[in-house]
Amino acid sequence: MAWKKLEGSVSGNDIWDWNTQDTLEGEFVKKDSGIGPHASNLYHFLVGGTNEQEEVAVWGNTVLDSRLSEFQHGDKIKIVFLGMAKSKRGNEFKNFDVFTEDKAPVPF
Repeated sequence: MAWKKLEGSVSGNDIWDWNTQDTLEGEFVKKDSGIGPHASNLYHFLVGGTNEQEEVAVWGNTVLDSRLSEFQHGDKIKIVFLGMAKSKRGNEFKNFDVFTEDKAPVPF
């Protein structure tokens, strides 16, 4: 039997690498909860052009879990990795800005 080592993917989706691409722009697909030994959240997004979309996944952390909690399937999202930051207690964490499409009302 031949074996293939799987790296950087969960359920067939690529895991977004913040070290090589600091900005993700896409459409929110879903959130999986309780994944892995730390019961983490895994967020799925469609990225790419209209004809060449692919689904990628992003591991949650305290910052992302808080900022992505209200998003629904189909929402347009932009996530920017700001780098490592220190908490008030001195712990390092990955910091992010999260943006959503401005759905301003259209005047009649």
